[in-house]
Amino acid sequence: MRLTDSQRLIIYYFNSVSNGFSICGCLFICGMYLKFIELRTFPFRLIFVLSIFDIFSSIGYMLPTFDLYDDDALCQIQGAVINMFTLASALWAGIIAFSLYYIIVKSNFYIQSYMRYFIIGVFTLSIIVTIIPFTSRTYGTVAGWCWIKQDGSYDISFYERYILFFVPMWLLVIINGVLYMKVSKCLKNSDDPDGARSELNRKLKFYPMILIICFLPYTIKSSLEFKNESFTIRHDFELTIVVGTIRGMHGFLNAFVYGFTKKVRNALNARVAANDTEISIMLPASENDPKSFIKEMK
Repeated sequence: MRLTDSQRLIIYYFNSVSNGFSICGCLFICGMYLKFIELRTFPFRLIFVLSIFDIFSSIGYMLPTFDLYDDDALCQIQGAVINMFTLASALWAGIIAFSLYYIIVKSNFYIQSYMRYFIIGVFTLSIIVTIIPFTSRTYGTVAGWCWIKQDGSYDISFYERYILFFVPMWLLVIINGVLYMKVSKCLKNSDDPDGARSELNRKLKFYPMILIICFLPYTIKSSLEFKNESFTIRHDFELTIVVGTIRGMHGFLNAFVYGFTKKVRNALNARVAANDTEISIMLPASENDPKSFIKEMK
């Protein structure tokens, strides 16, 4: 059953609230990075870039397309923006996992010099994946927003939706999980005099969980829609609200779990205490010290 315009409007309001939270959380991380010199280190630069991707992804979801049709320009723009920056965010989460693995497990700090190449690679791949549905004209209205359409047949839109998005997404979840297990094992087997390794180890399990929490409901709903399950058809409105709201919190969860570190909290406390002079002269920690890197991330 096709959603009515009023139902799509309600879905848009729910999406706007959750994505608004995400934008606020990501702007907080970006503001902290730009404000405090001591946060301009490699770990927080990774988180800063992740926040930028999440901001644009959330902006894409907040575009008002609830009353538009497939061929409307804004609908096409929303589909492209969502596709590009959601995938870029997921890929960058993989870059963070890869960096943690190389620095903590392999003690290889040369990876920091590849930052610009990571950004170029993620952008290039995301742009390619975004352009393909444009060439096949498969962007259009889906549930409460615009993205790659799905009509229940094994056509070009099916392969674009699953092979270009869902399959890479879940491969990244698996890869991230494997890398974080290796990092966790290394942290457990290392000396931990100040408890920093234990703190980071406790956080590690939340990193891959963000992707699972935000995209598993959407993946399940998309699969059920493809199979034309009667439950999904009858409750499409309610399910879309739940799925869209959870998906919209992706940026907020990233900002909270990745970005709200102890060092960020200390910087905020110092600001509240009006220790401006002390903050302004603090320098970033050494980026070639595993202990410093671990403290940055915990």
